[in-house]
Formats: sequence, structure tokens, C-alpha cells
Amino acid sequence: MAINSLSTGFRPGVCTSSTRPTAPYSGQFIYETDTGLSLVYNGTAFVCLTPQSSTQDASVNNPSGTAFAASSGTDPTVTLSTGTKALVTISARISSAGNYHFVGCAVSGATTLAATDANSATIGAISAANSASTTFMLTGLTPGSNTFTMRYRCNVSASGSYDYRKLTVVGIP
Repeated sequence: MAINSLSTGFRPGVCTSSTRPTAPYSGQFIYETDTGLSLVYNGTAFVCLTPQSSTQDASVNNPSGTAFAASSGTDPTVTLSTGTKALVTISARISSAGNYHFVGCAVSGATTLAATDANSATIGAISAANSASTTFMLTGLTPGSNTFTMRYRCNVSASGSYDYRKLTVVGIP
């Protein structure tokens, strides 16, 4: 199909989350008027192309120990329908006492993945508050509804605090 008009643009299928196509085709693009989400069908599931974000400005402390874990408060969490990949951006301001601190994300739902150092924002050996951010392609997801939750760790069993935390996820078909 060719689009040969200079005055009109691409128009996706318009529906609501409860009236999605019952027999979608691979590559079908839809816009849900009730959620404001743009999605594309990848042959298995509708994948959310609209960036989804969660922000928590309140300061929290990292858990004790050196493994990734939840903080002492509410952690940024994003749930969306993904394909086998997602583009993830993590940012936070980290205050530490001269140790290395990591901010990553774990995945639950259709996929179960632990946070890793390779996919985390890192601040190393500082004694003042500094901001860290990273963006990475997370692969190996099981298509469907996945929940991404920010997780924290320190290289030694020491405390640090995290504020202005933001997690943004975009599903990749």
C-alpha cells in the first residue's frame, strides 16, 4: 500500500482497550482512545510503543547487603505490554559515603529478570549527591504484560540514599 498524499498522514486503527481487533495481523498499528496508547501487533501480542514513566522524588535508603533489592520506600514501577525487547531509562540522584551504588530494574509478570550491574546506573566512590542515568535495550523478555521495578544495591554493605528517581520503559516490537 502506498500513501500518495501530501495533505494527510498515517492513520492507525482507532479503538479502545476493550475493543482491540480480535484477529490482528502482524504489524497492525492501533491507537487506544481511552488509554492514549499507541500499540503494534508483533504476531504474538500488542506491544506498547508509548513511553511509560514512573517518578518518585522522595528520598529512600538502599537495603542492607550487596544484592539488588527494594528500597525503604515506594519504588518507581512501570507495567506495559512488551515484545521480546524494551528500551529502559533509569535515573536517580545518589548520595553515598564513598561507596559504589547501583540503580537498576527488575522485571516480573510474563518475564522474570533480576536487576544486574550491566543494566544499571552507577555512582562510584563519592561523598556528595550526584545524578546517574543510563538507557539500555533489555532483551530476552517474554511477550505480554511485564512490570519493571527500580532496584538498588551497594558494592559493600553500606547505606546510601536515592531521590529524584525515574524509570521510563518503551516496548519494542
